[in-house]
Amino acid sequence: MKPKKAASTLTFLPLPAGRNPNRHTQQGMGQLDAAMSRQGYVAPMTAAADGTVLDGNARLETVATKFPGVAPLVVEHDGTRPVIMVRTDIASADDPLARDIIVSANRIAEVDLDYDVDVLRDFAAAGLDLAPYEFDAGMLASITGDVGAGMSEADARATLAERFGVPPFSVLDARQGYWQTRKRAWLALGIESEIGRGADAAPGGGARPACDYAERERGDGHGRPLASKQASKDSPTGRP
Repeated sequence: MKPKKAASTLTFLPLPAGRNPNRHTQQGMGQLDAAMSRQGYVAPMTAAADGTVLDGNARLETVATKFPGVAPLVVEHDGTRPVIMVRTDIASADDPLARDIIVSANRIAEVDLDYDVDVLRDFAAAGLDLAPYEFDAGMLASITGDVGAGMSEADARATLAERFGVPPFSVLDARQGYWQTRKRAWLALGIESEIGRGADAAPGGGARPACDYAERERGDGHGRPLASKQASKDSPTGRP
């Protein structure tokens, strides 16, 4: 089917609440707003036949203030041919504006992503196959609720090390993917923090003296006397 311009009477609307798996970020939306001020409109949106925007909800929100009263250029197609929008005001890729577009398009995509795991979980429950998206094991477990899914002990330890840097606990959002990934890694390692250390635990950990100073005894660094000393104490003769 040949793409064609259409004088559409559709009203273009964003995805309904609870249907967009990207919550977007303040930084990303700010960069998009600034980029659109510098560059004009760049990346086309994709909408369903009823006008619901599937890809480009952040752009739809931004154009409301950047292009008030301007009718959009609508191209109807069925997905069987590529659609390329040519910017006639940019002569070549060497144009300074072209360089700005190249960098900002990639940067905005990077900083404006904030997955809503609840939406992804609803999509999966409705039959969406998650395999094509190649989510890492932690994210996949967040969506499916399968604790430790696809995570060996080595993977769990690596995940804790690689993803340890998170916001301060005072601003921690336990729904975020990074926090859920850490939680699953702890569980995969057998850590059960909810059990606690028991009523007799010392403030800094269990009371485990490494040696008996009264007998001038050295410890092994693990809360036990040196093997030779312990053998001497257990021997009737006092010798190992």
